[in-house]
Amino acid sequence: MESEWEKNYFTLINHNLDNNKKILKISSINTFISKILRMIIMARTHARSKRKYTSKKYKHFRKKRKRELSRPTINPVIGPEKRKKQRTLGGNFKLRLFSTQEINVTDISTNKTSRIRILGFESNAASKDFNRRHVLTKGAIVETELGNVRVTSRPGQHGILNGVLLG
Repeated sequence: MESEWEKNYFTLINHNLDNNKKILKISSINTFISKILRMIIMARTHARSKRKYTSKKYKHFRKKRKRELSRPTINPVIGPEKRKKQRTLGGNFKLRLFSTQEINVTDISTNKTSRIRILGFESNAASKDFNRRHVLTKGAIVETELGNVRVTSRPGQHGILNGVLLG
């Protein structure tokens, strides 16, 4: 027979073990999330490289400039329409296209443009990774009702998908 003291002691130990497991799980999740956030939030820059082509370091002569910061790339895909307006330097703006299901197709022979639904993705010569992920960039080929269409606009920069009908 266990005494009242032993019961309380063992329940306290079990309770602490359970809490430690929970704390360990939470801390490992927090570590994982912080690593992901560091990858996403890390500053991107268009500043000059720190090293010369000879691998010698340049001398520092000024601080960093806000204008040298860049933004993460936008990889537009086929899907429900999603675009955002983003403020740029000088108070101007860019439209960022994240996903779309339609493309403005120009038929060169008749010189007519019409908005057509995208049926599927053919290829993207820009990168085999883009090809695998079906990312729409300038030069990508998509399948439409009229036939294959080559994308001529830069959807991540212009916010719209334009293309020309292929033969």
